[in-house]
Amino acid sequence: MKRINLFFFLFLPLFINAQESEGGMWASFTTKYELNKRIDLGIEGQFRLDDDFSRYDATLIDAGGNYKINKYFKTGATYRFGHSQRNPGYFETKHRVAVDFRADDGLGQWDLDFRVRYQAGISNIKTTEGNADLKDAIRYRLKADRKLISKTDLSLSIELFQNTNLAYAELTDWRFRAEISRKIKKRHNASLGYMTQREMNANNPLMQHILTVGYSVELKFKKKDIGSQEQQ
Repeated sequence: MKRINLFFFLFLPLFINAQESEGGMWASFTTKYELNKRIDLGIEGQFRLDDDFSRYDATLIDAGGNYKINKYFKTGATYRFGHSQRNPGYFETKHRVAVDFRADDGLGQWDLDFRVRYQAGISNIKTTEGNADLKDAIRYRLKADRKLISKTDLSLSIELFQNTNLAYAELTDWRFRAEISRKIKKRHNASLGYMTQREMNANNPLMQHILTVGYSVELKFKKKDIGSQEQQ
């Protein structure tokens, strides 16, 4: 409990001084396939609402994979297709690629994960505003996970976004997320969480309070099943 209180205390200043505030929801479905002990592949679809659940925000589709270097380090790459509403009635389609480097370790009952991500959006529009998950950025995320009870886990994370302008690098957004996941059946998990994020170094910074709902499935094929599919 002391570690949780310390976590909130350290990042409490991030939650204040927002000029605008709104609610939203993110619903996601994820599939993951472990190719071998070092490589896993995955696809995720996500639907988002904002403006207090009343307006369509974005639809995102991710496809990517991770490579486990050793016990402590992992790297990965992801392609994202995004369709978003930047302003009422103005829609934008954007593609994004991202590469990750992650370090994992443990602290008592907590599993710690520090991730650095470089993401680059592919679009005719270059902007430092809008959807933080689609624009060019370097992201730094610290995540902590632990088991609460049988089949139920808690995760907490804090993330900072930085622009990619080397001549004038500054933080553009921050994000805090708390989530509980529950194992429904073998290789099937459901999650429910709360996330808040806020723009930084903006004239009229927006703070969002978001309900997150997710469902994930881990796929596993037997070698004989793969062989029979190839014969067909």
